[in-house]
Amino acid sequence: MTAYDVELLVEDQLVVEGELPRELTGSLVQALADPRAPHPLAGPLLHTGVRLRDGVARWYRSAAPLCGRPPLGPIPALAPAFWLGRSDLPDMTVARPVRDPRTGCWHTVATYPELGYGEHLTAGPDGTVVRAAPFALADPVPYISGVELTERYLVMIESPMVYSRAAALVGNRAPFVARPERAVRVGLLPRTGDAEPTWLPEAVVPGSPENGPVLGPGWVAGRPVQVGEWLLVFGHHPVGRRGAAHVFRIADLSSPLAVVQLPVSVGASDRVAWLPE
Repeated sequence: MTAYDVELLVEDQLVVEGELPRELTGSLVQALADPRAPHPLAGPLLHTGVRLRDGVARWYRSAAPLCGRPPLGPIPALAPAFWLGRSDLPDMTVARPVRDPRTGCWHTVATYPELGYGEHLTAGPDGTVVRAAPFALADPVPYISGVELTERYLVMIESPMVYSRAAALVGNRAPFVARPERAVRVGLLPRTGDAEPTWLPEAVVPGSPENGPVLGPGWVAGRPVQVGEWLLVFGHHPVGRRGAAHVFRIADLSSPLAVVQLPVSVGASDRVAWLPE
């Protein structure tokens, strides 16, 4: 998937503080809630961001909600967290997927709360699922928010939220309830798909860098994306109602090389992708 494969609205040139690397050619895009969706994290989603070319940044928006095929197509990194209310498939949650750099395939976990099981999904670059390995889930069914990859395991990050049949019966848009007393757990699922996961209590999420990019006081960072020697991240300043895209050199995350000021504050998402040209 490239920036040319999506119908876009590209607007006027944006203000840039600093200097953008001229080698960066493509679009940094994040998925945002569609007001018409049954839940803010449910698909289809809108996407917006910045388009970079020749050291210039422009405002980038989708002309329509991005839907594609459940659960991952056509841009796996921007897949919705929930697919709800589809008559042709049960309600499902989709963990934020991760790409295997060796194969180009995407890995995630889909859970089916009403059915009590999950699947380790492997998909091609366009989001087409090529393998689904089922495994049992505990009752109540947890919400698995993200995954990471190691050589042997798919690492699942379970949030302190669980499926509530009572909430589902009364028609809640997303029938998951917070359990503050429930510890965040990490599950190890063999990538071979021939065994059940092993769950470990854990407070630190794997894959989170100890020293992330510094955006400045009051800024909330979205999920960073590595593009070559650079790290790109959207930032949201709730108090100032500002938004910006920050470009760092990976060798020095203490201050950005460039900051692209967005025309409106759209928030910072954990569903972010780089679409090359």
